[in-house]
Amino acid sequence: MKVYEFEAKKILADYQIDTPAQLNFFASKDDISKNLEYPVIAKVLILSGKRGKRGGVKEINSFEELVSFYDEASAVFASEKPLGILTEKMAPAGEDIYFSISYNKTGPILVINQSGGVDIEASKLASVKIPIDPLTKKITSKPAVISRFKLKGFTDKVLKCFFEQDCELLEINPLRIGQDRAICLDVKMILDDRAGFRHRERQLTKTNKNLTERELVMAEINSNPDFKGSPCRYVELDGDVALLLSGGGASLIIFDALVNGGAKPGNYSEYSGNPTKEKVEALTRIILSKPNQKGLLIAGGIANFTLIDETMAGIAKALADVKPNYPIVIRRGGPNEKIGKKIIMDT
Repeated sequence: MKVYEFEAKKILADYQIDTPAQLNFFASKDDISKNLEYPVIAKVLILSGKRGKRGGVKEINSFEELVSFYDEASAVFASEKPLGILTEKMAPAGEDIYFSISYNKTGPILVINQSGGVDIEASKLASVKIPIDPLTKKITSKPAVISRFKLKGFTDKVLKCFFEQDCELLEINPLRIGQDRAICLDVKMILDDRAGFRHRERQLTKTNKNLTERELVMAEINSNPDFKGSPCRYVELDGDVALLLSGGGASLIIFDALVNGGAKPGNYSEYSGNPTKEKVEALTRIILSKPNQKGLLIAGGIANFTLIDETMAGIAKALADVKPNYPIVIRRGGPNEKIGKKIIMDT
């Protein structure tokens, strides 16, 4: 889930991470306050990038300028359905760098580039990539760039935020380095939807994509404490082949293979982490509820921990009740797979 900038900055503030002062959010032109202290930086609130190069970030010196900026940004970014605009005080002068934490194939990683800002992609300076120990949640080395910019304390706080909030990406660009502190001028934050059950108190603005009825049901199930186990994913698509897939990597490989073979998936789904049969049954019922499907593929890699008999019991119950009248192909392996096969064959 992508998070709007003003909400991401509020999350950072909870960890005593500095952001520009006097952050304000205005959802409509009528909401714009006449009592702001100018100058301010105004930004259009969208979830895509490159807004600065498209006129979506501007220094504002009066109420009239701010109203004009709102109108201009609303028109230029109309196709992206802006949430509104934010304003904040201009930060003190300093040096701008790029700072981000994300995941690569080996695990979490911290990336720092001494040339931050809108032209980061064109930077000729090499980025410093610092692995993060996933167990201690600390960086595995202390390169010179952290000492140069006195970033140790800042890095520790951002790491704490990244892991406690279950971020997939926390990008600060630019990070303004002043005489006595580091200020996050712009923030991009992506949260792991599957960890939402750990953050039920967190109230964030939903993204621009309107969820379908089935996607909403899946979201409610994942947030319901009565459905124990790892969250399940369901994304509704326009095709006619229903998919019930297991394993993050395996599900994507299977999905790509089907598309490359000419099939049109009716959904993307994924369950892993040994979910309960009740949760898998609920996911299966959601998938089977979509009309005009021509087949169902139940597949995944060879599981290490997910109990095949447990998940097949949930799938079998849904199949027995719904009784779909199209072909079903099943390919699963892992603990108790023979028992799981018998459960399905007896359905």
